[in-house]
Amino acid sequence: MMHDSAEVNNNTVRQVAKILYESCQKSTISAIALVITIAYVFQDAAPVSNISLWLVCIFSTYIARLTVAVSTKNKMLAAEDPQPYLNLYRTLTLFCGLAWGSAGILLFSQETNYQYLLAISIAGVCTASSSIYVVDKRTNLSFIAATVIPIIPNLLFSGNKISLGIAAAITIFGAYTFFISLNNGRKFFENIQLRFEEQQSKETIYALSERHRSHMEHTPLAVIEWDNQLNITFWNAAAVKMLGYTAEQAIGSNTALFVAASHLEMVQESLTELLHGHEQPNLQTENIHQNHETIHCKWFNTALHDRDGNIIGIASLIQDQTDYVKAKQEIEELAYLDALTHLANRRLLMNRLEHAITKNVRKKSIGSLIFIDLDKFKWLNDNYGHRMGDLLLCEIATRLKKLLRTSDTVARLGGDEFVLMLEEIHKDMEGAREASQIVAEKV
Repeated sequence: MMHDSAEVNNNTVRQVAKILYESCQKSTISAIALVITIAYVFQDAAPVSNISLWLVCIFSTYIARLTVAVSTKNKMLAAEDPQPYLNLYRTLTLFCGLAWGSAGILLFSQETNYQYLLAISIAGVCTASSSIYVVDKRTNLSFIAATVIPIIPNLLFSGNKISLGIAAAITIFGAYTFFISLNNGRKFFENIQLRFEEQQSKETIYALSERHRSHMEHTPLAVIEWDNQLNITFWNAAAVKMLGYTAEQAIGSNTALFVAASHLEMVQESLTELLHGHEQPNLQTENIHQNHETIHCKWFNTALHDRDGNIIGIASLIQDQTDYVKAKQEIEELAYLDALTHLANRRLLMNRLEHAITKNVRKKSIGSLIFIDLDKFKWLNDNYGHRMGDLLLCEIATRLKKLLRTSDTVARLGGDEFVLMLEEIHKDMEGAREASQIVAEKV
């Protein structure tokens, strides 16, 4: 923040210096024209040597300032710190003011008409210069003071009321001119500063906007924004890649565009509750790609607020977890299913057996277990190879599953050993035995 403030101050100083430097040529031409006119009028009121000396002072100071302004303007504009260049201009302008002020000494006459003319000329120079130096109060003050002060002692010591009146008038005029220009200068300076602050604020906002847009566009998560009617208002590149729809196709659509029908109501309810200010947990959903493939996704939703705190929409960050879900399913299959036949393995059989026993006790029913192994399976492997043995095991697994109800379980314990778990086959032991015999005969 301090760095930003210093930059605004530097830019403001640079702009003030630029205005002063660019006005230097016109002010120099105007000053020389006025000096020549005054010198011509005062040739009968002041010694030629005094007039010549005054002209030399004016010409040398103004030409020196103009030369410096022209030669250093580009350096000043490119400088990291423009303050020294502004201070240089202030110093040169002070010398210009002293050159003007020397007229109050070198051109002073005891004749009141010439005193009037000299005072009016000085007042005119102060007024004209204030319109230029209004941008910088130090330049303005130093010029007015250097121009006005030298003539006042001569007027005060002239010994007549008219001279005293002129002295009072020019003093009041100088002070008034300075304070008026000081007020205007402060406003002018503040306007310049505000302009740079506004420009810097716009640049900051633009930079933040660009950074936000860049994050939105380059994040691996799909970023989707919704309005209060749950219509899509933003759709980033990751959403295009993840779901297949372009931003043009998606914006203006609703959740039905890509959310699976089985999860559509859940998503809409969650987003609606969020719009009403109620925090919601993250969602696990199935989304549908444009090519009709199912994608398993995790949603992170947050409400969007305006500067008054009102909810104006929702932002959803969506992560594709399809690979994770598939991997999890594969892990579960490895943990609970036989790798060859995809039947329940010993662990899954024990889990289902525990649940079946608990249910049978609660319902007072009876189930049964049928153990199966294959004769001559080792002979088959030895004579025809393990590939043929694996084909036989898979075929047996398929046939066994067709024999049973969906509530029953077929498991492979290993090798050529299979188990059939029959749930709730009868209410008494004899009936259960007969039902088991029927299944065994089918096998």
